[in-house]
Amino acid sequence: MDLPQTTADRRSAIISIARVLVLILFSLILAISQWQITKDRFHYDIAPLVEATNGVLTGYPHWANYQNRILGPLLYHGIRQATQRDDTAAFSAAFVALLWLFFCILGACAWTTSRSGNRTVGAMLVAFAFNAVLMKPDWLYLWDAIDLCVFTVIAWALLARRPPWVIIAAVIVETFNREIALVLSFLVFLEGVVHWRQTGRVARMFAGFVLGVGGLIVIIALRRAMLIAEVGPTRWPGTTGPATLKVLIWNNVWYFRHFFSSKQTFIADLPQWFFVGAVAARLFWDAALTRHRRPAIWMGAVFLLVCIFGYAMEWRLWLVFVPYLAFVLSEDSQRRSLPRAAGSPHKIERESR
Repeated sequence: MDLPQTTADRRSAIISIARVLVLILFSLILAISQWQITKDRFHYDIAPLVEATNGVLTGYPHWANYQNRILGPLLYHGIRQATQRDDTAAFSAAFVALLWLFFCILGACAWTTSRSGNRTVGAMLVAFAFNAVLMKPDWLYLWDAIDLCVFTVIAWALLARRPPWVIIAAVIVETFNREIALVLSFLVFLEGVVHWRQTGRVARMFAGFVLGVGGLIVIIALRRAMLIAEVGPTRWPGTTGPATLKVLIWNNVWYFRHFFSSKQTFIADLPQWFFVGAVAARLFWDAALTRHRRPAIWMGAVFLLVCIFGYAMEWRLWLVFVPYLAFVLSEDSQRRSLPRAAGSPHKIERESR
């Protein structure tokens, strides 16, 4: 009686290993293809992107706000030192590695929630398509690729209702990548306040407070320790560059009006604005009419942050919404297919009635 069980266990283990290997290989293919498309859109001139990365390492970033974004530049530096390749090749390798990690995480998260190969592949292909829309000149940084990885974990944790420590771990990583971690910490704190009022437990509220204060200390410490001078004002005279909590919503309103008044701009930016509109519509739908109210509120807060304090026409900023949209769209496709599937839960429920 033990032999069939052992054989079944071995076959199950082999199938699991095969799935992991297929996911890794498919993710690598998508990552390489994504970077090739991106380089072509930049006309293979990624020297300014490499310069921005080196600036973080040397203390001469384009803008002071970039100085604390060290995760991506450190990966680039490690690859450059390990392979002894030139700066451009090291940057390309680092970006491909981060995209590879992103697709692996996205595929693994989609599989754990659906156990469906079709839904997993669908989510990955949807993300690939959205990335292709948003990854366009003039700028694209390594920390944008890390944002994809971090927000994949956050979106999955919210949609799949994972334990709070998953989001907390993602926020800790983001602290060393981009200062949006402070906003995420505030959201953790607000959820902690609600949880405290409901249960009397203060752990989540305390975690959010520590994340926020600790993140602020880390960001300030990195800038003071590493920043020598920002080179943006010299390189682009008259440009102030990004600033923390600088209200830019009126700039975005003007650009949106210009989008309709210029035929050339309308054609060039229509796919990007369509993506932004799709995100806004989906977040409103989820917050009002579906069970994904909590994830929609989280991502809606980030959406407002980008609209108010970010340059909306810097399409790379919208990459953080790609994982969420990929997950919910693949979930929708699976839900529509369930009633038609033989032996589906919907069919079984109807028959039991």
